[in-house]
Amino acid sequence: MLFKSSQYKIETKQSQEEVYKILSENTDKKRLHLFGKSNFEFEGIVAQDHFKFEKTINGRNSFNPMIIGKYNENINKQTLIEFELKISSFVAIFYYFWLFLMSIIGIFSLFLMKEWYIAIGVLISMLFIAFAIYYIGFSMAKENILNTFKKLFNEKIIELKQ
Repeated sequence: MLFKSSQYKIETKQSQEEVYKILSENTDKKRLHLFGKSNFEFEGIVAQDHFKFEKTINGRNSFNPMIIGKYNENINKQTLIEFELKISSFVAIFYYFWLFLMSIIGIFSLFLMKEWYIAIGVLISMLFIAFAIYYIGFSMAKENILNTFKKLFNEKIIELKQ
């Protein structure tokens, strides 16, 4: 798949109730912020054992991933927080449409243009730029989210390999 979700885990000495409290105090209901920044770190929902929210940012960033996770206390009285960062459906659909459109244009340019190699070069450049923008935007949002989790829980974040 083109847009894999990133998965992480945190083991904290805090209880499940303390994790719930930290996440709840830092999460606001999802709202449309036209001006200014929210005073909360996240926007979405937090339940007693799971959460689904986005990082609060200034303005609109289509690459801001959805953060979906769960947390449970284990037998050592530690809480395991597992979460994944998923790209927005709108961005995924846009990129698949963009890839399809560029492929169609590339195929037609092979047959319809005298200097088809120029069109293919431009199309490859446009695809490269589109994916570079996605990679940079998603990476910046991911780092911001991971830094917020480090700040909130003061624990090491482990990336899970898929």
